[in-house]
Formats: sequence, structure tokens, C-alpha cells
Amino acid sequence: MTRAVVASIAAASLLAACGDTTTEVSDGRGRVVLEVVATGSGRVLDSGRVHLEGPTPQELSATPGTTVTIEQLNPGSYTLTLEGFVGNEVERFGRTTGVEVRAGQTTAPTVAFNLFQPVFDPVTLSDDAANLRVAFPAVPGADSYRVEVDTTTAFATASAQVLTGTSADFAVLRFGPHFIRARAFDVYEESGVLTPAKTATVHRLLAFPDQDGWVENDGGAFNLGAVTFVGDNGVGVVARSFFSFDLSTIAAAEEVHGAVMRIFQIAIQGDPYGGLGGGITVDHLDYSPALDDTDYGLAPFTADIGTISSVSDTAYKSLPVTTQVQADRTAGRSASQFRIRFPVEDDADGAADFVVIYTAEKVDTVPELVVVSE
Repeated sequence: MTRAVVASIAAASLLAACGDTTTEVSDGRGRVVLEVVATGSGRVLDSGRVHLEGPTPQELSATPGTTVTIEQLNPGSYTLTLEGFVGNEVERFGRTTGVEVRAGQTTAPTVAFNLFQPVFDPVTLSDDAANLRVAFPAVPGADSYRVEVDTTTAFATASAQVLTGTSADFAVLRFGPHFIRARAFDVYEESGVLTPAKTATVHRLLAFPDQDGWVENDGGAFNLGAVTFVGDNGVGVVARSFFSFDLSTIAAAEEVHGAVMRIFQIAIQGDPYGGLGGGITVDHLDYSPALDDTDYGLAPFTADIGTISSVSDTAYKSLPVTTQVQADRTAGRSASQFRIRFPVEDDADGAADFVVIYTAEKVDTVPELVVVSE
């Protein structure tokens, strides 16, 4: 292989590469020859380091753009690692295993010399909306990562985690922008380059007071006070509850990557979870512009998108609704609207079985839609 061909491979593939493999060493040992080349995106390298692990371990400095020759190597299988530095930070990293050194020959390996920096996936939410979920594909050669989240780009009071995996949950620090950055560390504990700060905004969208409430199977629609109901009253009347969340505060240019609906269950009458078929299920629909008695049986976009509550404790109940919010925005709807009900709405036992949930009028425990966007 000629030097011209080698250079073209390096330029096309971001490789650190080589020359011929020929029988030219006569002392029973072998040598490795490689050319350190970095092309494409990324900063110009200041320096490099070569690690050779195997029968004759070696570590030496390398100047980017020059040819490195490693002599007097006992025959056998080696692992070759390259680090490319800008200052004290690893800008590029490459590693290849199974480099065979043979007696009396020169071996010219090829190593992919990649940028050494995480690239974030979209930030999402945990199922209860309490945490941001930060993830990224593994960086080749990384042994660990440090990820930081803060509410300012100064990262002066950042929440930080050191990971050996590629995902972590961070507590939502506030409703508003969160800034996220990370760096990788290689197997030699050298520090990679910090990523630029990524911005993920957490929105808290409260239920619209004029459009939450309950509708009964006998034709009544109610938007009254601080509570709403789901279940039956023991004499054949069944209630379904409704919630509407205004999406207009999320900028059109932002993409929604996570959304969780949360409602506060305040009281239980009878045994709704035992007698009405299990947990409270959620339908995605559009009942705008106002709640009325036809909404009880209104056909949903999607019925039973999930169970938002299955136990009788007094607490917030949560359900991820990312797909539904994304669909509403794609369709140009100004609100995401949901109906909640029990699978069996009247067990005909002659006793009241229902759940009481706070509405938007309650102020401190309001139905809410928590959304993360970028």
C-alpha cells in the first residue's frame, strides 16, 4: 500500500493509519508503524499519546501528522490506543484490539480516531415528572462520564453525577430552563472535552378552571368548586371527570420530548378500586370549547391510554402522556384534554363507590401537565 493511498483512507474515514506490512526486521522481533491523522470536525490537536498493550507494553508521545514507529516488539497480539489532546483534554480517542505483531515484520494497523465527547439524546421525564432523564449513546473508549445539571449556564451549584452507564435521572430543579453538560473520561482517567450546555425547559401547565369537572351518565355536566368525581353513587348515576391543559405557552419552535399528567386524589368513598374493575383509566379526546353533557360518551382519539391511579392513598397520581401531547401539537390543537373513568362504572351493589379529585380551583394541588421541551 503506498503512502498516497494511506493518506486518502485517513482523510475519508478519520483514521490513524499506516503503511505496508513487509518482512524487513531481522532480529526475531517486530515493529508497529502508524501515522497519526485527524480530519473532519473538531479542534486541531496539540499532542497525542500512543498506548500499546501486549507482550511488550509501550507508551509514548506522538505529534499529530507524524509517523510513529515502535520497535523491538515481541511477537503476539496487542491492543493499540491513541489519545489526541487539545491542552489537557482528550479531543479524540481510538482503540483497536487484535493487532498481530509477527517476528521479522512491520505491522501497520488502522484505528478509528473519533471525537471523544457525548452527544445528548432528547431529555425526557420520569413517569412521575419528578426527574429529568438525561441519556446519550456510549462514547467509544469512554470508561465513565460526569454529567451536570443546573438552572444557570455558570453551573455554580450544579447537580452532578459520575456514571459508568449512559443515562441518569436528575431532580427537576424548578419550572423553567435547565442546562445540561457532560464530559467523558477514558480508560487512562484522562478527561475529555465538556459538551456545550444543552437547554431543556420544564413547563408546568395547570388545568383550565372553566373546562375541568365531571359529567354524569344521566346528562348532567358540572364545573363546580374545588373537587370532581369518578365512580358511581350507588343508585345508578356514574361520573366521569375531565381535564384540559393549555399548550399555548410552549413556543411553536420547541419540540416536546416528555409530558406527564398529574391529578391529586383527595378522598375515597366505598371501594371503587375493588368494585369498579381496577384502576382509573384515561382517554385522550377533544371536548372543546366547553364541557357539556355530550362529553360523557364522546368518542376519544384514543381510549384507555393508561392507568393513572390504582390505589386509594391521598396523593398525586401521574401518567405519561407524551404521545398525546405531541399529537395535539402536530394537529394544531391549543389544548390537551383528557377524560378519566373506571373500567366498570357501576357495580350495582347499591353502595356509592367513587374517588374525589381536586380541580383547578384548589390552587395548591391543581391538576397539572408537566412538559419538557427543547
